Amino acid sequence: MSLTASWRELSNGKELRVFSLVITIVVVWSFSFYGYNLYYGRFHTLERSLLVVLALGVVWRPFFLVLFLWWVSTIHSQFNFPFGLGFKAPVESLLVECLMLVSSWHILSSLTGWRRIDGFLVLVCSLIAGHYFYPGLGKLKMDWAQTNQVGLFFVAAHAHGWLDTLSTDTVSKVVQVLLKFNPLLLLATLAAELGGLVILFKRKIFRVLIVVWVCFHIGVFLLSGFLFWQWIVLICTLWLVFFRNERSSDTSVFGGIHALTSIVLIAGISFWARPPSLAWFDTGLDYNFTFEAVLEDGETRTLPPNFFSPYRDVFSFSIFGDIYEEPQLLRSYGATGNKRLAVSISSAKSTEEIRELESALPEQKVSQESRERLARFLVSYLTDSNGQNWQKRILSMMKPPATFWTSSIDYPISDLAGVKSINVSRVTSYFNGERIVEIDRSTIMEIDVRSGEIYEFDSAASREE
Repeated sequence: MSLTASWRELSNGKELRVFSLVITIVVVWSFSFYGYNLYYGRFHTLERSLLVVLALGVVWRPFFLVLFLWWVSTIHSQFNFPFGLGFKAPVESLLVECLMLVSSWHILSSLTGWRRIDGFLVLVCSLIAGHYFYPGLGKLKMDWAQTNQVGLFFVAAHAHGWLDTLSTDTVSKVVQVLLKFNPLLLLATLAAELGGLVILFKRKIFRVLIVVWVCFHIGVFLLSGFLFWQWIVLICTLWLVFFRNERSSDTSVFGGIHALTSIVLIAGISFWARPPSLAWFDTGLDYNFTFEAVLEDGETRTLPPNFFSPYRDVFSFSIFGDIYEEPQLLRSYGATGNKRLAVSISSAKSTEEIRELESALPEQKVSQESRERLARFLVSYLTDSNGQNWQKRILSMMKPPATFWTSSIDYPISDLAGVKSINVSRVTSYFNGERIVEIDRSTIMEIDVRSGEIYEFDSAASREE
């Protein structure tokens, strides 16, 4: 069989084609219909169109998967700048790795004549299950179950804009309820993640895990706004295409040597794939950077993470700590990998106790380079926000769902005509056991959109205002 053989010539080619097609559609949606990139000021028509053409090639021949994956990597590389790929990259990489497995399986079958599909199914099931098991294993290693308070995740998510229509009093009450059920939430999380280790023991276990994982993702979404919709589509497609009925030819992958092989592959997932760790302690303390546009008429508009699409996840996580001289105990979303620090923060009952913990940190060094990079990015976005509005509206309507949902604020970019300057602030808040308290709201700098000049503010004076 040649490398350019059709899907029909492959063993279980119909199933492999449908599985690959669904994943390809999700990947194309993410990498051809992302929001207009105002940082580069280009529509990237050729690049987007070529990815769609290569996706059509995948429908025709599995050989095109190699070219398709190469072009996905090329398009993705633009987001290396200026802030790095962001937190969505590990979520999307699982789909890319599944397509890599299909492509590798096609090449292996073409070169060796190997036609049994059970090996592929063991690999793809182990890859997916490993992405759940690895975070669970990380939680066990850090004594997560003995220390973490899952409900505090909701505090940080709300601070970043999730369910921002709820008042802080309402959120505080919800958190108190969640903390009462903390043992159950801890147990459910570990069961969902660690259960992946036995995915190929029995067909019934496989089906139960798929349902559990879908429910797990929905629960995480309600708690935090983190929606791994790509993974939900992936696992449901795997189930429906290969495992939906007892008459499927894949029955042999359950139990026996296949189950034992999958255990080895899943337990050692970090040696042959790139699963995200997704293991941290929630503290109830959050540092969130906010951005506000000042218009020529003096009116101000909050710029939510959605405005910065396709960089919205970078702004959702608000990782700009090195642009401010004030100490910061945590990086983003109230999360830390330090057990002792997590206990100290979550047990703090007053602003003074939080300040005492911050004062113990070494002096924060401001990165002027980071400030200038952020300023250039913001000026580029606001400067290019008024041209080619029809293209931006089309992409805004067709862009894929967010992975990290935050602010409900959303308005057309064209509504921001005549922006004079941008204010960058940091808001610090924490949960004291009874309610959410805002410690301070400090303006860090003002950026003149026309000149790009940065006006810095003294942190202490800013807090006093």
